[in-house]
Amino acid sequence: MKQSIIETLRSEPVDSEIDRLVADRLAERDLLRVITDLRSRFDPELSSAIAETALLRLKARNKFLDPRRMLFDREGLEQASAHRVALHRADRLSESSPGLILDLGCGLGGDAMALTTLAPVVGVDIDPNRIRLAVHNCDVAGGRHGFEPVCGDVLTLAPPKASVVFADPGRRTGRRRLHGLASYLPPVDALIERWRHHTETLAIKVAPGIEDREIPDGSAIEWVSLHGDLREAVIWLGAPGEPGERRATVLPTGASITGPEPDGIPITEIDRYLHEPDPAVVRAGLVRCVAAEIGAAMIDPTIAYLTSGSPSAHPMVTSHRVDEVMPFHLKRLRSRLAELDVGIVNIKKRGSPLTPEELRPRLRLRGSRSATLILTRTSDGPLVAIGLD
Repeated sequence: MKQSIIETLRSEPVDSEIDRLVADRLAERDLLRVITDLRSRFDPELSSAIAETALLRLKARNKFLDPRRMLFDREGLEQASAHRVALHRADRLSESSPGLILDLGCGLGGDAMALTTLAPVVGVDIDPNRIRLAVHNCDVAGGRHGFEPVCGDVLTLAPPKASVVFADPGRRTGRRRLHGLASYLPPVDALIERWRHHTETLAIKVAPGIEDREIPDGSAIEWVSLHGDLREAVIWLGAPGEPGERRATVLPTGASITGPEPDGIPITEIDRYLHEPDPAVVRAGLVRCVAAEIGAAMIDPTIAYLTSGSPSAHPMVTSHRVDEVMPFHLKRLRSRLAELDVGIVNIKKRGSPLTPEELRPRLRLRGSRSATLILTRTSDGPLVAIGLD
């Protein structure tokens, strides 16, 4: 986005036009019509920028608390950290008392906005358009500390004296996602080789689907979820992570748990409640840690459901009441739901090949009650737990 366009978008009459489109809940299908209308008052390039900004601000509500004055491009918004996640990371980095933070691959400034609440930030990106957006967004955020932009290659940049380096390598090119740390832009091993010995703490944001074999030796790794959605993982080299540590963090509560997992968690039949661990806990491989904290048993060594006789208020699990359990058989389940007058079901699954989309129409539901169905398996075979609402 040209600097002249950014300055015009910041102006009061144009920003009001964007606000109007946001209030009207502009949709993708309306873009052509809206741009055509805007061209009666603005030049073509600005008209497209106004409509695109309004559309992206609506999308940004899922990531930022107040995106009203922010500016985006599509790919940058897709990769940007959710603001609550970025604040959590800044809070963890505060333990290092950084005097200067280097934000490598700063994009449109989503992390820098949070990091400037902690310390001065130097943001580096190879894309000059992203740098312009980051400068604008950090200005809008009004962090206590300054943001200094640098347009350049993070692998050739002369290292400034920063006690903390945060890196967010590109994980997509165009519409294609990049899978595996070696395919990132730049590759994670190249980032580590270039920066590890120039800072006390190096934190690298990666996709939550990172495979265990890809985790760098001597690093800690943290998986972070927000409102039950697994958002990202962060590789930590240096404080606050400990070598070999695996951590799960659940936002917005901020609850965290680390390994190692305890031995001796019992395996039992499904009790009165099934507890569903947060996806960050499951991905971190810390289900047994949560079981120990809430005093629950496992239903199978390979299935991430826990069970006990009472519900749990622990922020890392969701408890589901179980009224009955039966071996899974479609005709028997259909008949039983009809007997229970169930017409609406919330279907959850672990260890079952069936998807909710496949199962729901095959149940032929006609009742007036609602229920939760949990499809799973144990050593006894496929099971379904029914909880009436």
